[in-house]
Amino acid sequence: MLVAMFATVTMSAQTVEKSKFFDNTYVGFNGGVSAWLHPSHHGFGNFGESISGIGSLRLGKFVTPILGFELEGEVGMANRDKFVDHTLVSVNMLFNMNNVFHPYRGEPDFVEFVPFVGIGWHHTYGSMVTNNIASKFGMQVNFHLDKAKAWQINVIPSINYIMTDDGYNMPTNQPRFDICRAYVNFQVGVTYKFKNSKKTHNFVVSPYCHTQKEFDDMNAKINEQRKKNSEIVKYNNDLKTINKRLVEELNELKSRKINDSTIVNINVNSAIGFEIGSAEIPHTQRGNILSIAKVLKDSGANIELVGFADAATGSDKRNMELSLARANAVADALVACGVDKDKISVVGKGATEQIFGENDANRVVIFTTK
Repeated sequence: MLVAMFATVTMSAQTVEKSKFFDNTYVGFNGGVSAWLHPSHHGFGNFGESISGIGSLRLGKFVTPILGFELEGEVGMANRDKFVDHTLVSVNMLFNMNNVFHPYRGEPDFVEFVPFVGIGWHHTYGSMVTNNIASKFGMQVNFHLDKAKAWQINVIPSINYIMTDDGYNMPTNQPRFDICRAYVNFQVGVTYKFKNSKKTHNFVVSPYCHTQKEFDDMNAKINEQRKKNSEIVKYNNDLKTINKRLVEELNELKSRKINDSTIVNINVNSAIGFEIGSAEIPHTQRGNILSIAKVLKDSGANIELVGFADAATGSDKRNMELSLARANAVADALVACGVDKDKISVVGKGATEQIFGENDANRVVIFTTK
């Protein structure tokens, strides 16, 4: 169950390049002390009396930044009539909790917490020789030493259960966890991680792989941009039609003879669209500003700029301020293009009038020339 759970987490969360079989392997040497949790069951008067030396050799490989396996050989030193008290050969499964709680970022953390579980074969020496199934549970606290993060100092506490022994070196037929047949280890060691096919000592993050969340976020941004693009296309098509009519009517005005006693009123509308909550002219509207500025300079007509806001967002006060700010922004842009400032007037309507049926289309400034 643990393997399946962490394999699932690993596949969905990691973005590392594929590794070869012998990549991300390591060797470790540990030494420390060992003692029985219930020393009286093993002929000792107290916990301190049962303390003896212990050493281990570990060969391992991390399959992913989260999940690893190692083969460990443990040798316990006797404190009485034997030089070697026991040996234990176990296969351990390791879980790098740092990379569980945040995605692997291209190199390991300075300090890593790596719990592990293992199962193996325990052999005792002396007058009573026994062979038993044993299991172990522990935690590696790893400190990286060098810039390449190839060397580690390891602090490794663990508890070992002899599962098929009754606590008095007598085999039983039923494996079980029993505190009377358990001993604890505390070891300190060093680990060296071999260089892999990527010329590093650790996993390499792939620039081409992404998590599902990253894909989802990317698709959401693409869909949002597509929606904005369709709105821009619609605005531009409407403005092309309006500008064409503006040019036609102004040309007609210029072609007609006007004397002091004749007044000709020609109403021409055009629009500049804005983003929600903004009075900044979008760069996509720059062409419309230049086109209308040229027509106004050529004709010398007076122009009124009327700003609007959409009714779905903002308060009445805010929408009124925003509509006037939009009209002033367009006025400033026209003046910057050479239109006479005295021929421009501005009005803000807020959201009191909605000139388009589609709500978003009402974030506009309308041009009216007379």
